[in-house]
Amino acid sequence: MALALKLMLDRVTGAREALPHLAALERALAADGTAILAHIPLPSLKRMGAQLAALPLDLDNKPLRALQVQVQAAILRQQEPAPPRAPEPVPYLPSSLDDGRVEVTEVSESEWAAASQIMEDGPGVGP
Repeated sequence: MALALKLMLDRVTGAREALPHLAALERALAADGTAILAHIPLPSLKRMGAQLAALPLDLDNKPLRALQVQVQAAILRQQEPAPPRAPEPVPYLPSSLDDGRVEVTEVSESEWAAASQIMEDGPGVGP
């Protein structure tokens, strides 16, 4: 693929200056092969894909067609949303405004009697 891209860019004088993203892709492919596509930032990949799509490629130019497919696949992989993370558990803090929970505690018989008396007489009434 790197050789096919090099030959395509060699055909037209000034092609590397006019298509800098493809020139960078040519160098990266020559150095690291198609594995480099996983490390290229998404905006650059999109530019490379657009510049490849703009080239007048022959149908029989299988290496460059394969490169187009590889670049598009790399773009799609980077555009996929990350899998959703499980929400962090929220610690329960009891509140008097929390109607959905009841707090139960044990009290002595005398405390129960005093609370019952307050319920009968109303708050603020007492000895």
